[in-house]
Amino acid sequence: MTDTFELNEESASGPEPSLTSLGFQFALCRVARASGPDVRHVPLPGDAPALALQFPALLENTDLTRVTAVTRTIWSTSRGRVRTSSLVLSVRPEAVARFQAAVQPVLDHGDRVALVLHGEVIGVLTLSAPVTGDEVSVDSAALLSPGEEAEPVAQTRNLARQINATLS
Repeated sequence: MTDTFELNEESASGPEPSLTSLGFQFALCRVARASGPDVRHVPLPGDAPALALQFPALLENTDLTRVTAVTRTIWSTSRGRVRTSSLVLSVRPEAVARFQAAVQPVLDHGDRVALVLHGEVIGVLTLSAPVTGDEVSVDSAALLSPGEEAEPVAQTRNLARQINATLS
């Protein structure tokens, strides 16, 4: 996992609050293309430029009923048997329509989405298909830190447990 990101950028009204102080234990946020009043700049470790996240979040921990780790085994002619893991986010019935409507502009513009857990960005990915039901699947390869690729099944299960612990 990456370091926790506190949003302490100074603004005209004072420092920006951290994601965790805003109540975001888990969030799926659109990566913003430009600054604005609904954008929070999240510093990333190393030399990477800050990541601008747009709020309100597309999805929050309060919008979910559960997160499940799903592992599939596929056959590849070049690599043989390959196991892939995904997180399946199950959305509360009352949040489905809002989530589907919020995701459509993201898909239309090809924007990226950041997953935030306990105030830290744990991955950035691109959604490739419209959300048509009450579940969305996220390939865990986009969420694993370097060195964790060897244990994607265990890491994905651990991540699902961590997210489930934030659900209210």
